[in-house]
Amino acid sequence: MPPKGNKEVDAAAEEINWLPKGLQSHLPENVVADLNYSALMGHSRGGLTAFALAQGYATNPPLGLKFSALVGVDPVAGIPYFHSELDPPILDYESFNFSIPVTVIGTGLGGLAKCVVPCAPEKENHQQFFNRCTSSDRAHFDATYYGHMDVLDDCPPDLKSLAISKCMCTNGTLPRQPMRQCVSGIAVAFLKAYFDSEGDDFKTILADPSVAPITLGQVEFIPAPSS
Repeated sequence: MPPKGNKEVDAAAEEINWLPKGLQSHLPENVVADLNYSALMGHSRGGLTAFALAQGYATNPPLGLKFSALVGVDPVAGIPYFHSELDPPILDYESFNFSIPVTVIGTGLGGLAKCVVPCAPEKENHQQFFNRCTSSDRAHFDATYYGHMDVLDDCPPDLKSLAISKCMCTNGTLPRQPMRQCVSGIAVAFLKAYFDSEGDDFKTILADPSVAPITLGQVEFIPAPSS
């Protein structure tokens, strides 16, 4: 079984604390890391971990590194069966207290059960995370015809990954490559809009979702409240 949710958050924080002193030595000679432009991003329970880090769950919080954006790809608040719940549960918060811009990308089929329970139950899913991002710019996209694991590779290299990817969750019937292209395209456009002030691509997706390679059934953008 994977570690419980709070332990996973602390493990992620430990890796983040390594970045300022350890990342540069692993980069090519002509590349310099600029940690002033850092974002949190995760899928499924990784999305939960990303939100938990932004919400301050880590007992060893990241030091000297300020995150500037957050992307959740079909985040799930926690299912006991998968050891992913947090203490206290993250959805106990009526709103999150961070002010960084947020994009949430959900799936239309994530709430449909294939085995014991849905992989992204409606009361624990992407919509719940988006609804609680009340203090910052936030965007929400819903991949109508795709399931929770359809952002993963077509053919995972090992049996365990294949079972998780293909058997545990309700999957769509459409090819996965356009889903991966859409998720990565939205994420890059979002980060460019807030890190490089090159927001035309992100504005285009928000204004005309039909430019995406898949059907986006729900697209929302709500600016931060005026101070």
